[in-house]
Amino acid sequence: RQWRDTVSGEKLHHLIDQKSKQPIDVIKMVFTYGKSALMTDSASTALFVSSPEYWDRIKSFFDVSYRIFAENDTIYSTEDYPGTFF
Repeated sequence: RQWRDTVSGEKLHHLIDQKSKQPIDVIKMVFTYGKSALMTDSASTALFVSSPEYWDRIKSFFDVSYRIFAENDTIYSTEDYPGTFF
């Protein structure tokens, strides 16, 4: 969920970076796959707001696989992510 501020034109997001107190601006999308909606939704939010060095820990804790699309068009994915994109 993102939108543009009608005055400044700045792109905003509903998730906020805890350190900068600004909307997340480095991740476009996060897709997760796991055993329950609770775990995948929680993991998705955690991955969205965390630095890459924490992603493996988040994956293990929530027992999910993921695919992350960064703003710079880099794609990060676990080997076991079952989804296909075209």
